[in-house]
Amino acid sequence: MILRPVLRARVPRMARTMHASSLRMHIPKADEMLEKFAEGDRARLAHKREEMMSKYQDKLQAKVAEQGYKSVDDLAHATKKAASEQQVRESAMKAASSPVEHRDAALRLKLQEKRRKSEQAKLDREQDLSSPVQPLSTFMKLEKIVHESPENIGKLWTAFHIMKNKISAVVPAATYAQMVDTAKSFPQFVLPLPRIVKKADEDSEVESGYEVYYLQWIPLPKPADTASNAPAPMAVLFTPLAEYKLRQEYAQPTLVLTHYTDLIESKGIVLLRGDITESDKGKAHIQQKDAQLLTLGLQRFYHIDWALEGLDNDGQADRRRALLRAFYERPTEFRLEELIDASWKV
Repeated sequence: MILRPVLRARVPRMARTMHASSLRMHIPKADEMLEKFAEGDRARLAHKREEMMSKYQDKLQAKVAEQGYKSVDDLAHATKKAASEQQVRESAMKAASSPVEHRDAALRLKLQEKRRKSEQAKLDREQDLSSPVQPLSTFMKLEKIVHESPENIGKLWTAFHIMKNKISAVVPAATYAQMVDTAKSFPQFVLPLPRIVKKADEDSEVESGYEVYYLQWIPLPKPADTASNAPAPMAVLFTPLAEYKLRQEYAQPTLVLTHYTDLIESKGIVLLRGDITESDKGKAHIQQKDAQLLTLGLQRFYHIDWALEGLDNDGQADRRRALLRAFYERPTEFRLEELIDASWKV
């Protein structure tokens, strides 16, 4: 048997090399593959986000407007930031505080709140005690006098205060309106109060004298359901002039006259109440008859119709007008003798 060599086809080296290199050129690099995968993920996420945004667009926009943000992204960022900050705070509290410290902190807060409430209650009580002006509902149940006549209301008012040994009066609405008009121009004035003075050298002899009182009109809050053009309720504070000069606004009033206007529109009347203040020992600063004289003097000088000035031929009214003006405009011409004469001369 004759052995013949097997002929093998030779592949050119260059051809094999080109073929292999061409295969390597079609295999993508690792970073390129990752980038393509990332692009695909981003595309899918963006598509999904667009679908969600489209589905809940109205609700998201409403939430953004409610929270005061400019866009949904701002809302999401703020929500994420708040959650992160809350988590940090909670973690810090858990890490830094023991159960004992928690208990002590809670106890301190409780004691501080209790002390604050106690101090506020004390302040409220002091303010209530220091103010002699009380609302009309303190003395009269307004809902029970709706159908009563002004005359019956006046009788009930005066009878109540007679039993309490208090000063009271029922002032017609027109009279009160004139007094308030005068008070707007002359909110401060002085009135003389007659006194009997014993002579220092002879106890058996006495002489007449006067103690001057300083008065001031103070506006009060209007009652509910009162027309805006209705006269406001007013209080008049009387203080001895010597006491007022010494303490000024810190001087304690001796007498407070309060004008209640709750019924000025429905019944055409204003209810007046007088409160005499007491000393620390419970003694009244002035007697009731003195308070009545001051109330009478107030009405004489402030119940004046200024529209009739120079026309009513009332010499006494003109004198009182002149004294009010002199007290404000020409204090150097103000004479106490004229004030005394105009106050008590009938």
